[in-house]
Amino acid sequence: LGAIDVCGLDQVVFLPERNPRGKYDVAPLSARFDQIVSRINHEALLTATKLDDEQFTLASTLPTLRSMFPDAHFTILIGSDVARGLAAWPMLDEVSHELDFAIGMRSADSQEAIEKMLKPLSIYHTFIVTDHGHLSSALLRQSGTA
Repeated sequence: LGAIDVCGLDQVVFLPERNPRGKYDVAPLSARFDQIVSRINHEALLTATKLDDEQFTLASTLPTLRSMFPDAHFTILIGSDVARGLAAWPMLDEVSHELDFAIGMRSADSQEAIEKMLKPLSIYHTFIVTDHGHLSSALLRQSGTA
């Protein structure tokens, strides 16, 4: 629950994509969703939701989230591996003032390098550093804990 504490979040909503970018041979959304729910069902501040989008974009997904949570200020939790590509996100400039980013540091990335990449974007961000930066969904599946 590091992001909740570090960012002062009221709730974390997991949103698994139907067709995750850069991943192949992924389990069906229903199976991945059920795995998330089984892991978080004992945590009051964690929930999961399925959306219709094949892949999430700021243009299509943010309006859906605004309608679901009209009074919310959004913090998007991403890994530092994903943060490296933020400059290519369409519409980021237009909505960056409405969003915060919580960036979970992967063990292969340095906070200084990610900070340098983010500086030109002028986005508000917080780094989340835990002992789990080496974990990935693929590693969890291989170890049988996912």
